[in-house]
Amino acid sequence: MTKQMTTLTVLMAASALAGCGGGTAKLLNPAPYADVYNATYASAEKDVMSKVLAKAGDTIEGGAISARNGYSDALDADEVVLQEPEAVKIEKTADGYILHASGEKVAFTAAEDKGGYYELVVKNQNGHDRTIGYFYAAFDDLAALQASDSSMVPLGYGIRVKDGDAAATADDADGFVNGFTIVGLETNPSAMPKTGTASYQGGAQIQAHPKVVDYDPGAPDMVERIRYRGDAMLSADFGAGTVSGTVALNDRRFSYTKSPNSSNDPTVAGAALTLETADIIGNGFSSELTANAAAATQMATDGISADTQATAVGRFYGTDAGQVGAIVGGEGTSHVITGVLAGDRTP
Repeated sequence: MTKQMTTLTVLMAASALAGCGGGTAKLLNPAPYADVYNATYASAEKDVMSKVLAKAGDTIEGGAISARNGYSDALDADEVVLQEPEAVKIEKTADGYILHASGEKVAFTAAEDKGGYYELVVKNQNGHDRTIGYFYAAFDDLAALQASDSSMVPLGYGIRVKDGDAAATADDADGFVNGFTIVGLETNPSAMPKTGTASYQGGAQIQAHPKVVDYDPGAPDMVERIRYRGDAMLSADFGAGTVSGTVALNDRRFSYTKSPNSSNDPTVAGAALTLETADIIGNGFSSELTANAAAATQMATDGISADTQATAVGRFYGTDAGQVGAIVGGEGTSHVITGVLAGDRTP
């Protein structure tokens, strides 16, 4: 991601990522990605996650920008494509959750709880293990889905997809979608602060997916994904109606097609991404991401093309905008970018 990044046209589509729940919101300018998913707004009666997924049948939705990989005859390898914005829904069950995404759904019971994340793995007709779906808390623990002190939870997720009406199975090779979403109680657009400023601190995770990956057993081991993590710091000027921020990158990890994940040295000192100043629209914003020289150098070393562009699409959460979170999406010649960042308001 270079300093010359521009906001992606696909991410600035007229139907942006904001919820359509609440009559008051319809009188305001919609935040980016309006009507992609059904937002739940925070209120005095429902202000934390423990009041959202309390019993079987309760649901919460968020928006996502994901990457889909599937076999390409033309490339004789897997091709990774940036998806259009979509809704992701988490549904509580008696002993687990159901993940709804990309037209598919996967049920997870206590048996699929792997200690911090859920993953459903089944065997295909050849007896090989295949993942049908998974989801995890991007920064904390999945207990945060029912925590008493948080208005939102950033999640990473993946789901096997199939073209057609039937649910995807372990023998389907139509594709696998993975990305990030934030589920939670958004600040009602009509309740957004109109004066004052606020600072937020938290975390960030950015993933770069090579657009072509060969999983052939006879092919050499390839980089499947690069994950960057860092500290997110955002500032909101509610009087001016703007938000901006930075992500200080502090480590990266490469995932390979055959060998286990391999942790690498921390990213080069001083590597950072900037969320350029953006207007607050309703309860959200869409901010162009740019990289400083150190981050651009690191990403070039990691094989990410200089024409890569990305955008962070965010929301404020809680009754008083006490939390903020954004999903990240973009692409360039070499890679597809997905990610998430979130933070709590500092005193």
